[in-house]
Amino acid sequence: HLSRITGLAFTADGAGLVSVSEDRTAKLWDVPGVREPQLIEGDEFKTFATAYSPDGRYLATGGADGVIRVTDLAPDTKDRTPRKLTGHGAAVRVLRFVDNDRLLSGAEDNTARLWSLKDAKELKSWPHPAWVQDLAIVSNRDAFYTADAEGMIRRFGLSSKNKDRIGEVAWRVPGGAIHALTVQPRSNDDGWCWLVTASRDG
Repeated sequence: HLSRITGLAFTADGAGLVSVSEDRTAKLWDVPGVREPQLIEGDEFKTFATAYSPDGRYLATGGADGVIRVTDLAPDTKDRTPRKLTGHGAAVRVLRFVDNDRLLSGAEDNTARLWSLKDAKELKSWPHPAWVQDLAIVSNRDAFYTADAEGMIRRFGLSSKNKDRIGEVAWRVPGGAIHALTVQPRSNDDGWCWLVTASRDG
């Protein structure tokens, strides 16, 4: 890469690693051999986020133009021109697959959005008071957490049984803007989970 690397994602089999960069490229690296990477896509805008579908078929990238690009990497795919998911009004900062068809995104337009790859359309949007910096999906995939530029964490439901959880569950984390968020179920399987954040204050 010729500029700052802004996102990394392993392939489903762990043998490949995709990197995206402000040099406007996404590259696929062979991890065991560390060979010269394959250029997956190049664009006129900086790329900030990337994610692989659980089955390894789809690669999603998002960047400064607010467009999400989804490339079908199946061996029998002849046309690998990325499909475009449009709707964000500012740079896409984070992408997370819920399953092989649904994709979550967070952006500088103060929204998190859920997309269907099959229909190439937006399914739902959740407004925020600040940039959505990161997303974390719970292990059973019926809910997710967002972290924003004002240091707030919010929980949203992805299934019908969680429809009552529309972001009113929120916490403010000391330290200002949250740059990274991850979630891990507790070992005693009591339905609770650990949330770990990284903020600007170090």
